[in-house]
Amino acid sequence: MADKFKYNDEQLSTLLDGIYSGKITEYDIPQNLYFAIADYLKSGVYHGFGGSLSEFSGKDFELLNELRENIYMFSSAKSYQQIKDIGSLMLDENGDRVSNSEFNRLGAERFDTWNESWGRTEYNTAVAQATMAGKWNEIQSNKDLLPILSYSTIGDACDICAPLDGLTDPVDDPVWSEVYPTNHFNCECTVSQHEEGTELTPDDEKEQIYDQVTKEMDDCFRMNPGKDGYVFSPEHPYFQVEPKDREFAKENFGMPIPSASTEMNIDHTDNIDVAHDNQDRWIKGLTEDDQIRIQKYTKGYDKIINDYLRFGKSLDRGLTDESISGLSGIRI
Repeated sequence: MADKFKYNDEQLSTLLDGIYSGKITEYDIPQNLYFAIADYLKSGVYHGFGGSLSEFSGKDFELLNELRENIYMFSSAKSYQQIKDIGSLMLDENGDRVSNSEFNRLGAERFDTWNESWGRTEYNTAVAQATMAGKWNEIQSNKDLLPILSYSTIGDACDICAPLDGLTDPVDDPVWSEVYPTNHFNCECTVSQHEEGTELTPDDEKEQIYDQVTKEMDDCFRMNPGKDGYVFSPEHPYFQVEPKDREFAKENFGMPIPSASTEMNIDHTDNIDVAHDNQDRWIKGLTEDDQIRIQKYTKGYDKIINDYLRFGKSLDRGLTDESISGLSGIRI
């Protein structure tokens, strides 16, 4: 996992050829694109939060896992939207189909816009939102001693954040559900925590600030990443789909979300043989009792289940309902 989007020229060529031929559509998202986006943005979340899942426990683990799952949902929505957008380039302004070479040129440019230009902004947002989400957990832990929050802008404040500078209210005031940082792309604002007795912003002034700010803010930022547990809210444009695709969207656009336990024990790979090798090493590292338990509850189909969870491979290769339901009894 790294702070750079990784998708090589061969993968891009295959993607564009597939879209042009009709073999790849927004309803058949390539998993290598989905995971490339997810891994990139997830690295931003882990950077902002201060570590990966295996480094936390309790409420911090729960919150980080919610942020991680949100990144997978965002990544599938982004994959769906960009494949749909790139596909629209096959027709020119007159409705005529462009040549394959022209489509490849246009498609590569649009791909860079989605994943380099916008992708970098989304990565920065992931870092900032995860930072502020983790800070919210700290605020909640310390609020008995420091029950007051104050908003602080950094540098030259934008039109959205400038009115918020110095806003001071109790930690549990509802205002922090909507104007807690970050409040726009590339926002660098933060909050500071203070003792009881700190002077609060008068209610009439607070209402005026709130009305002014929320009129300027995008709806997708009217939330609190620490309270809501997501980096990108459901109001983000990527999540907006036509009515006919809403059920598909609810299924994460057909893309799998690796479980927390899977992600902590096996690094993601697009190579299924490598995944099997990683899994074998992981199982060998367990106690003998846990190894027996896995074999018992999966009826020996642990690799098939791993393929399903990580790669979306079919389960109908001999698995029984008992095999799958038995997974809930595994303690690792």
